[in-house]
Amino acid sequence: MDAPTSFDPVHFFVLRFEGNKRSRTSTFLSSHRDYLPAVRIVEIPTLNDIRQAVRVIKSLPKSFPVLISSPNSLLVVLLLVLRKPRPILDAGWPLIDGVISSRRQFGVFGLNLIKTYLIDFIAFHYSRLVFLESVEQIKFVQRTFLVPQRKLSLLFTGFDEGRVLSDTHNEAVSVKPVKPCSVLFRGGDQSEAGLQTLKEAMLILPKESETRFIVISKGFLNSENSIGNLKVIDKELTDIELFKEIRFCDVMLGQMSSHSRLKRTIPHKFFEAAFFCKPYVTSNTGVMEFFVKNQMVFGFKGGDPKSLAEVLNAALSDPEEMKRRASRLHGWYLENASQRILMNKFKTEIEKLWF
Repeated sequence: MDAPTSFDPVHFFVLRFEGNKRSRTSTFLSSHRDYLPAVRIVEIPTLNDIRQAVRVIKSLPKSFPVLISSPNSLLVVLLLVLRKPRPILDAGWPLIDGVISSRRQFGVFGLNLIKTYLIDFIAFHYSRLVFLESVEQIKFVQRTFLVPQRKLSLLFTGFDEGRVLSDTHNEAVSVKPVKPCSVLFRGGDQSEAGLQTLKEAMLILPKESETRFIVISKGFLNSENSIGNLKVIDKELTDIELFKEIRFCDVMLGQMSSHSRLKRTIPHKFFEAAFFCKPYVTSNTGVMEFFVKNQMVFGFKGGDPKSLAEVLNAALSDPEEMKRRASRLHGWYLENASQRILMNKFKTEIEKLWF
């Protein structure tokens, strides 16, 4: 097989561990439905079957671009050990962010912290190019792992638009003329989510506001019935079920804590709100400060229930302002983070390296 002379998806390999089908990498690779089938996705068995994993990696041709899908940085280490060509890494963020900063899984005597740092360090340095989710994340990786800036490239996480039926996406903001209004949070119960802040804010809001809250998160407040206007969905939803909840809510909530990770990360739910043209209320920490200042989203002091309650109350009392900010956010998305924009950026960066 001859090496390609221009960007050709047929000659492009994407590596990921088995069972890791839903990641940020799929967002820009599936921007064209006729493109994705041509990409050769290679699933690596888990390290419990190390012989099979080695066999699969050794079978890869040497002359073709290889992309390591997020969050599979450990595969870069395997490529190094097996002396395979240096890949492109779609990291998004360091593993140390998700495993240590977010989930606090330090391990015995901090061994998990050391192991995770070393995986990140090797993966960043051995890769030819590393895609990261924000400018702030690029600065963090430069400083923490001593990686040259020339190897780091900004690529937003975005949203896989193909998951939404063509006749339902890009709907107008759902601003109901009558109460009750609905506020939606969806996501895990990691430290940066700030679900405790939301719980306390719900109790602060005036009862006459009649605001309904929908929380899609496993285990959140399952044993409590003290908040009557709260609906908890404690299971994984299908895309159809999830997007139905998003389309019919009035406001989407982002991360609500003051966690240090928020200085550099942009959660998936932000891009969902931007795509669906929904008003977005978030902690004004870090990256989100830009969007708050430019009046694309509503910001409050992270970790402060009173501040969240006040901002929610003010936003829900002004439907026209909600609509204006949601429209600005949607416009930013179309210009900077749509699937087509991300795919073009990805393609340009790959061509600089190989062709």
